[in-house]
Amino acid sequence: MTLATYLSDWLTIHSTAQEIKARTIDSYADMINRLISPALGSMPLEALTPDDIRHLLAGIIEAGHERTAELVYVLLHAALSDRLPLALQGIKRPHHRQSSPKPWTDEQIVKYIGACKQHKHGLAFSLAITLGMRRGEICGLRWRDVDWSYQEIHICNQRVRLASGALVDCSPKSESSVRTIPIPAALLPRLRAERGFPDAYVCQITPSGLSHAHAKLVKQLELPHIGLHGLRHSFATSSAKHCSDIRSFQAILGHSSYAVTANIYLHPDHEMLSRAIDTPVNRWYNV
Repeated sequence: MTLATYLSDWLTIHSTAQEIKARTIDSYADMINRLISPALGSMPLEALTPDDIRHLLAGIIEAGHERTAELVYVLLHAALSDRLPLALQGIKRPHHRQSSPKPWTDEQIVKYIGACKQHKHGLAFSLAITLGMRRGEICGLRWRDVDWSYQEIHICNQRVRLASGALVDCSPKSESSVRTIPIPAALLPRLRAERGFPDAYVCQITPSGLSHAHAKLVKQLELPHIGLHGLRHSFATSSAKHCSDIRSFQAILGHSSYAVTANIYLHPDHEMLSRAIDTPVNRWYNV
């Protein structure tokens, strides 16, 4: 059996058993077809050595794709650790340096929010900057996920583009990403004005389209460039600046890691979460 055949069979088995998320399966299939199979796919599985994998990873890194090399390692480790553990012996997991965008100041955030009020995609941008929602979460949000009685948004879906080009709905990034966020009072009028049918998407735009529209607006406003995901960093930084309850906006952002004591013994309620959002948002909207 060749490595390509083994990886294909392994992926099919785990896909059928639904042990791996659909987007991860799609990503694995793309890496197998595009990177692993052309280099090592025809090699007999039992002949695979650590040096073969080292050369594969080194080539990906030399091409300037450290993060991709790390993901290829994760894939091979998952697929081979039981069947052929010696093939990974002595190989260290590649690490990439993740650069965080410099967050905007309050003044820059206010300028951005002012432009959002008149922009056709302003609601989507507002969900990113005032609630710290991820791109896929914004595009996957449906009106049925908005609880008008309690003035909350339930994050339980995301919309993503697969490597195949298909646009699909799937569960959020992790268990902690499934969360409920209070809607700040300043955002309610815009939400009510655009309210649609329960099954309709709140923001009628694709994830890539949203990123392009954001980049265009940032350029027009002559603001320091940050990607759409960078709005989460700006939200978190401003929240930390104006609100000391870090555990609350950690829950708002859907992050899982924090001090064990805080994660186990602190349980932010609606009032705490509202305070974490309303403090910076009301400042930006001058409420």
